[in-house]
Amino acid sequence: MTKQLVKVVTGISLLAVLIFSNNAKSDLIYDGDISPGVIFGSGNGNGFFVIDAQNDIEVALRAKVPYASEYNSDGAGNYNMLTGEHPRWGGVGAAWNFEFAINVNADGLNNEMFSNYLISLAIDLDPSIGQSFLMFDPVSVFADNAIGNNNSVAQNSMNIGWLMQPFDNSVAGIYDFVLTVTDITGADILAETRMTVNVTAANVSEPASIFILSMSILGLAIRRKLSQKA
Repeated sequence: MTKQLVKVVTGISLLAVLIFSNNAKSDLIYDGDISPGVIFGSGNGNGFFVIDAQNDIEVALRAKVPYASEYNSDGAGNYNMLTGEHPRWGGVGAAWNFEFAINVNADGLNNEMFSNYLISLAIDLDPSIGQSFLMFDPVSVFADNAIGNNNSVAQNSMNIGWLMQPFDNSVAGIYDFVLTVTDITGADILAETRMTVNVTAANVSEPASIFILSMSILGLAIRRKLSQKA
C-alpha cells in the first residue's frame, strides 16, 4: 500500500474495452469473507467483499475508507464513497481504497500457482458515464502484494489516485472494477468478480447531494443496461 506504485504502472496503456463478459457464469457473493482470511497490512478485517468462487479459484474486490474500516456497501456490489483526500496520503489519491484478493488454490488440495493462469484487473478511470479501462496483472505489477499459500494467494489495498496522476479527488463519479482469472491461453474465464464505486461530493447542500446521488444511480443503471446488451 505505497505511493511508489505510481511508478510501477507507468507505461501501461489505457484501453477502452467492454469488460462485462458473459463467458463466466456464476452467482457472486456479496459482503462475503475471503479465504484464507485477510493477510495484507495489519488490523484489516475480513468481510464486505464481492466474491466469485468457482473452479477452485476465489477472486474478490471491495472498497474501503482506509484506517476506518468503512465499506459503505449496498450489499449488491456497489460501494458509496465521498470525494476528497485521505489525511494519510498527503493530498495524493482518493479518500477511499480498493482492495483485491486472489486465491488460485481455494480448497488447498492442489499445488496451483499464479503462473498457471492469466490474471487481469480492469479499472475504469473515467468518472463519467463513459468507460476507459486500465488493464494489467495485479500480481506482477504491484511489488508489495501480500503473498501466501506457496504463491497461490495475493492481496493488496490500493488507491486509484496512485495509479492515475494527476488525479482530481474533488470530482464525483462512477468507477468500475473487474478482476478476472482465465486459463493460461486466455480462452476460458475461470473466475470473475466486479464492483462499482459511486463517489459523491462531500460537504454539499442536501439538494445538491440528492442530485449527485440520482445522477450516480442513473449512470449505474445505464451501464448495467449496456452490459446486458453486450
